[in-house]
Amino acid sequence: DVQTRQYRAPEVIIGWQYSTPCDMWSLACVVFEMVTGDLLFDPQAGEKYDRDEDHLALFLELLGKMPRRVYDKGKYSNYYFRSNGNLRHISRLRYWPLDRVLSEKYGLPADEAKALAAFLEPMLEYEPDRRATAAEMLKHPWLRGDVAAAAARMRRADRD
Repeated sequence: DVQTRQYRAPEVIIGWQYSTPCDMWSLACVVFEMVTGDLLFDPQAGEKYDRDEDHLALFLELLGKMPRRVYDKGKYSNYYFRSNGNLRHISRLRYWPLDRVLSEKYGLPADEAKALAAFLEPMLEYEPDRRATAAEMLKHPWLRGDVAAAAARMRRADRD
């Protein structure tokens, strides 16, 4: 396999072409783990679904629905997704956005949670071509410790 299971990008799981953007996905997972001490995604197999489908479910719960232009492209997409974008074997999802996970589960103050989420989410973009690059992330205010500017990015994204 191309990536460590817990850091694996969606394009790898669904069998779509992959390249360096999958490394940015992994970086986001590692940064989350360094900040919280927990894995961002820790998929488990169930009675009616495998670890890969649970992994996709974890993505959907955190990041929202995957665009058709992404889930339709993988050679394994039909195994995991229905034509409407819902998973085939997992129907109950509990949506919990990243900034709320960081504040509610890990106790980060709201602005710090929004700032960290604003840093991680561009690296967790479903579409590899739209995913942030390393050069872009090096300019992010969260890396400079500018929580207010990073949190403002999250608030602007919420409005868009």
